[in-house]
Amino acid sequence: MGTPTGFLSGVRTIQKCAENVNDRQCEISLVPDDYGEQTQPSSRYAGHAGNPTPPVAELTIGGELKTSFDSVQANNRLCFEPGRVIHVTPRIYDAHANPSPRKPSNNVNTLARVRALLDQLLECYEATGGRSVDDYDDEARVHPMAEGKYISTLVQMRHSRLISEHRYLAAARQTLVRLESANVAQSPKEAAWGLGFSYRDAPAEEPYVITTAIIAHGLMDLPHQESGHLASRAVRWLTESAPKQTIDFRGKSLEFPLFSPHIPELIINVAAVATSVLHRASLLHHVAERAAWIESLYVRPVGWPYATDNLRVDLLHQCYILNALADLSGVLAVEEATIRLLGIFRSGTGFKDRMTILSKDELHNLANHASTDWFFELADDQWVLRHMDRARDWSLGELLVLVSRLEQGGRYRSLWRGAVRSILEMVAPILESDLNNTSRQRFRHSIHLAHGVAWALRCLRSPHHPQVTPT
Repeated sequence: MGTPTGFLSGVRTIQKCAENVNDRQCEISLVPDDYGEQTQPSSRYAGHAGNPTPPVAELTIGGELKTSFDSVQANNRLCFEPGRVIHVTPRIYDAHANPSPRKPSNNVNTLARVRALLDQLLECYEATGGRSVDDYDDEARVHPMAEGKYISTLVQMRHSRLISEHRYLAAARQTLVRLESANVAQSPKEAAWGLGFSYRDAPAEEPYVITTAIIAHGLMDLPHQESGHLASRAVRWLTESAPKQTIDFRGKSLEFPLFSPHIPELIINVAAVATSVLHRASLLHHVAERAAWIESLYVRPVGWPYATDNLRVDLLHQCYILNALADLSGVLAVEEATIRLLGIFRSGTGFKDRMTILSKDELHNLANHASTDWFFELADDQWVLRHMDRARDWSLGELLVLVSRLEQGGRYRSLWRGAVRSILEMVAPILESDLNNTSRQRFRHSIHLAHGVAWALRCLRSPHHPQVTPT
């Protein structure tokens, strides 16, 4: 039996394609949605009266199988770029000749599900004006750190044409207005942001280096005519007003930003992220020495402690540091450390969030600790307490950013592509749970996750190049 084939181009103008095969019809509707550069297919079947086996339509783009539609699937959301050729091949499977027709790809189903969940999360963010509660504050408010990650999310979605230019710029402009209102810098020539509520010894209007650096990262990715003025003011605050400490390293005197004016502590991940922002702004000397100092604080085989006097090692801050080092030295420089990171923090079907490096004396003091924590020996008379709480949203989000960047530029791209898919499958139910509990939504966490998902979708929509053989 011959199989008819249809070729469609310019999917934004196509409404539907229907093929009739031997009295059975498979219809796939391609209807642009509100983003303007995607289509939402649906499937309907008119089966032959004597054979209830439904047809299966395989949808391919550029030779790559995107999905199969069967009788129980409807409203599967896929994303297509305008001008791409769509190849629709309806097929009828004879139950006797072919008892096991190809089933829909799990990878495709996961991508469609995650994409839909990402849309819903961003719609929730926009509908609330970015206001939510926080782990440290029960009042719903705008969170500048979430705004910075929201900008970075929009940038990645625009790169992969998951949103239109109009929506991208409109959403970014609303965020810029909110950021201007939340600016707590004392000089009108500067911009800096904090939490909006008191934390430790700092007042509600305290500016924080990590918050300002994350926002500056996002602002620097927007078109200059949109955010250039605000981005330059943020960089100026980091350069001129943020508290700093001088470190003597390899014959150089290197300044690194501290946590905040009222909490003048040298926090490794904060110093790393701020340093990467200043490097992007072309304002740093001795970049290699700065990267080497950050690398020198790594505690093998676990990772970077929060500070030299705080030996907590957590997934979020490992990823902050590795992404910052990728900015400073290139993604190849962090590939080996990221492979170790996955091994250290992976646990069963997910990731654990944190661990603490202990001396033997500290270990003995924890003899009555809950049995859900376990220990393994580390070099130099140290032990590690692994906390068994699962990775938080922002930890998984920053991890997705890291592995997606390695998929784009690492040596072992097949490995990283598999890691991206695996983590996406892991975060899909987490996103769903977050959306089902909107009254307790925490945007500082969930928009980190949105940024990671947007990065992952961008890299999986890109052509897969063969991995580079290391030399």
